[in-house]
Amino acid sequence: NNYPNWSKDAGQICFTSFKSGRPTLFVIGRGGRGARPVRPSSTILQGAWSPVSSELAVGGQVGVGNSEILRLSPDGSSFVRLTSHPSIDTSPTWSPTGREIAFTSDRTGTPHVHVMDREGGNQHRLSYDVDYTDSPSWSPKGDRIAFVTRAGGGFDIYTCRPDGSDTRLVVSGGSNENPR
Repeated sequence: NNYPNWSKDAGQICFTSFKSGRPTLFVIGRGGRGARPVRPSSTILQGAWSPVSSELAVGGQVGVGNSEILRLSPDGSSFVRLTSHPSIDTSPTWSPTGREIAFTSDRTGTPHVHVMDREGGNQHRLSYDVDYTDSPSWSPKGDRIAFVTRAGGGFDIYTCRPDGSDTRLVVSGGSNENPR
């Protein structure tokens, strides 16, 4: 089981399981009972609860095609496709206000963090100061986004402003992954 994420009311956790042989998003109650797959016929790599609603942002494949970013109801009954690109889009994370989503895309040839509004508009690459970026995570105030960048045989952690400016190295050396 991978990528656990709490709902805004802390009553549920979504996580990805590979027990069926492919990544499937599950939602389980806080007490650890009643795990149920969300859209079990879909391949969903990971999910993130909105901080202001019951929606999930997920990276996955609904139907045929590559991984895209989707906004999904928690029961899986409805979804909105937010990205539509021949490249792979993954690792969604909500801003604290719920108005923006950061995600990783390899649309430039290598993975880079991008930001878009909650409707999928205004998509733009986050930073040009570093290469091969992944695993975005918003700060609680929403004033910075942490992410990893490949360096040597591992990953370093950087932060920048949501507009991509003021890129700062905060952890280097070794393999530092998945800042939260």
